[in-house]
Amino acid sequence: MKTARSDLKTQSLNDARNSLFWPALAIMYFASRVIFFPLGYGVDSDAWRVAKTGIDFIGKGIYSPSRPPGYPAMEILVGLLKSSFASNLAIAILGFAAIIAFHFLCKQLALPRPRLTTIVFAFTPLFLVFSATTMDYIPSLTFVLWALVTAGMGLFPISGFLFGMSLAFRPAGVILLPCWLYYLWLNKMSKKDALFSILAMASVVAICFITLLVGSSNGASSVPFSLDLALLQRFVFILYRSYGAFDLLGWIAILIGLYHVFLKAKTHDIAEILFVLSALPFIALWIVLPHESAYWLTLLPFILLAIFTVKFKKKIMLFLGLMLILPAFISITPRLKTPTGYILRPNITRGIVIEDIVVRRRIMRYRSLLSKTAFPDNSLVICGRSSAYFELNTDFEFIGELKGHDMWRSKTSEVYFVDGVSKMTVDSWLSEGKKVFILEEAVPATKMTFGWLPEELGVEVVKLGDGY
Repeated sequence: MKTARSDLKTQSLNDARNSLFWPALAIMYFASRVIFFPLGYGVDSDAWRVAKTGIDFIGKGIYSPSRPPGYPAMEILVGLLKSSFASNLAIAILGFAAIIAFHFLCKQLALPRPRLTTIVFAFTPLFLVFSATTMDYIPSLTFVLWALVTAGMGLFPISGFLFGMSLAFRPAGVILLPCWLYYLWLNKMSKKDALFSILAMASVVAICFITLLVGSSNGASSVPFSLDLALLQRFVFILYRSYGAFDLLGWIAILIGLYHVFLKAKTHDIAEILFVLSALPFIALWIVLPHESAYWLTLLPFILLAIFTVKFKKKIMLFLGLMLILPAFISITPRLKTPTGYILRPNITRGIVIEDIVVRRRIMRYRSLLSKTAFPDNSLVICGRSSAYFELNTDFEFIGELKGHDMWRSKTSEVYFVDGVSKMTVDSWLSEGKKVFILEEAVPATKMTFGWLPEELGVEVVKLGDGY
């Protein structure tokens, strides 16, 4: 039988847990990111392009977009901060702000376990890695989530300003416009508030993108990189990039959750509508431009909001959360073995977070090693991620493009570097009696994207540090 004393004790324990939640989460959050801060701008070559653009713009007054159509807010922020450590830390702080907004959104949508859902969001591998990477995904997502939260609070013009900021950081965030407009409408916005919200959003975007007028005069490309792949190859590439976002365990958890949401639930609530409104435009864009697994960050909070509207038992929810977080440490990927035929077998490797740390360290090491490696003059070296190796690296200079791909040259020799090229370009280079090399790490991506292997063309594979 419960007594007043036992009720008081339970309330005291609950109060203690509530008061410790945010300090404990903050400590775990930053402790899990600090290892990334000194490891350069990130694995994604675009992060290094953003840094170069921002530093040139702030330091020299020259603006040329890091990639079309331009990411002015992100480029200016990184240029002001100047160092990779400072910019990674800034992104981490914005990432924590995203977690706070996500928690508020869980409360507004009356999710059954908002704290547990927030913890899963904070430590999902994709979010963990990019909340310590100098890319625009996290700042844009942070402003989108706060735009929704402030709309739920009835602060409509502020919501418009925040949504405009999300577009200034990442223009592709416009796919969440239906989601934002629906949430504004849901919160009984007046026509006057609607006008002020739209004007606030448009004004922020217009002011930030004035810089593009300068960029266009510098000859910046206006055509995004497109994948020149056959239909089947493109389909495989889309699956490959999608799989890399959450890995096998994460996708199983997501599919289990969505099954309960859409096939077993008798009614559907706001979180599920938000998911649908964000998922439909995202998937349409993803099919056209499946370049990076990180694009799935845009959809991640809406996936979690939809899944965890279901009143799972606590043990089931913990299980699903663990399935989503575990790929940080181990990755289970399908592998085809061919001794007697094609047999699908699981391959357990390093998880998403551990792999990112390993690759970042390799990038920092290679930025030095590539200038010290004695390649023959007039040779072409395929690197796989050229901008990460050469942007802001004083040993190399950018000289233009080779068949649509950035090309760099050593300042001390006639050696050329590129991220990847087609079989036809390699054949052309070899036919002139020149040497072509490929870094060992670039072989899988070259096979996936361009459809050729080094041994097929007589291209020599190089492992840096082997003394070539």
